[in-house]
Amino acid sequence: MSSRVVDRIQKYSGIAFGGFVVLHLCAPHAGALLGPNVVDDVVMIGRTLYHQPYIEYAWIGGSLSVHIISSIYKRMKRGTSKRVSAQNKTGWVLIPLLFGHTLIHRVIPAMDVKPIRSLSPSELSYAHYVGHALTTRPLFSIIGYTSLTALVIYHGLVGLMVKRKKVKHAVTVNIAVIGIGLARIANGYTPDFMTGRYEAVYNQLRI
Repeated sequence: MSSRVVDRIQKYSGIAFGGFVVLHLCAPHAGALLGPNVVDDVVMIGRTLYHQPYIEYAWIGGSLSVHIISSIYKRMKRGTSKRVSAQNKTGWVLIPLLFGHTLIHRVIPAMDVKPIRSLSPSELSYAHYVGHALTTRPLFSIIGYTSLTALVIYHGLVGLMVKRKKVKHAVTVNIAVIGIGLARIANGYTPDFMTGRYEAVYNQLRI
């Protein structure tokens, strides 16, 4: 396979996954601008788009997998002696971060084990679930959410050849807005009957 073809596969698979990232980040932005009460409404709009049979696997899982595989292929073809750029480094760091985020927010909540009992998308309140994490595991959650956001925005914009100064500005603004959103979500959190099920999710990872 020619380098040009691999470059295009890597580029467009990244753009496809980036579309999901933009959609996904609308929720914390809404929390910052409009308050935590609208967060779940924004999340549900997104879920109607990608929580459809096969769409989630093809769009999110498929595009991300293709992007990672094509990146590894390019690296192997060009040789390990070639200098690793900052964008490449953020890409490798993002893999475990995205994997952990997916486990905590999608895979484990869907497990059919007590007391989790397969928390369905309609049953799992994004604002309440994130609020629980922020109040019970503040350091872990804040570092996780902000680092994931910063790295994915940086990696995506650099990949689109955006100037570094604009990339830095975009990362700074987004982290500030999302920080406000997370603070408002945490401030609005009140424990209820779902708390035990949320805890069970984190207990699966011994966190």
